[in-house]
Amino acid sequence: MAKKKIKDMSEKDWEAWGKAFGKKMEKKGEKFGDKMEAWGESFGEDFECKANNFECHWSSKLGFFSILGPLFGSIFGIIFLIVTIFVLNVINIFIGSTFVSALTTFFSSNIVWFFVVSILLGYGKYLTKNIKLLRPILSPLVGTGGCIFTLWILGNIFLAINVSAKIAIIDTVANLLLTNLINIFIVFVVFAYMMQLLWIVVREIYW
Repeated sequence: MAKKKIKDMSEKDWEAWGKAFGKKMEKKGEKFGDKMEAWGESFGEDFECKANNFECHWSSKLGFFSILGPLFGSIFGIIFLIVTIFVLNVINIFIGSTFVSALTTFFSSNIVWFFVVSILLGYGKYLTKNIKLLRPILSPLVGTGGCIFTLWILGNIFLAINVSAKIAIIDTVANLLLTNLINIFIVFVVFAYMMQLLWIVVREIYW
């Protein structure tokens, strides 16, 4: 636009030019948004496809032996735990910590439980991932089981801390937690199934 035209433009001319410019930018923005949305959908589908192909590739490579994955994972996890307990015991020879001693005693005396629970949770996740029919049945149980197992470990860590700390509230909280694990498990499982049922109902209504 020439300088003379700009100088001679009235307020109405500027307003009209602004509206026209705004419409052009709006159209360009919509086109850009549509292109980005299409690209995002294409990228997501492509990424999901590649991820599925990668998973299928390794599943087909392992074939039947892929079912041994959770077992091998549990074995390696227990080996790592045993090595960790050994290292902590060696360190504790020099520092003489009652907390470390109580903690390693808890882990070493429950090594079988760690192995069993690790296998159960591992195969639970394996089944929910590979068998869609079992997913709504097992998923809440597996998730709640993992949560309760974590709370059990946490409660025993509190007890190990209180061996030397001797704080009444820590002992109370730890014992309250450990003595109510079954009740917590039941409440969490019922809540998980209710939320899953609610999600199915909402999905059926709105989708």
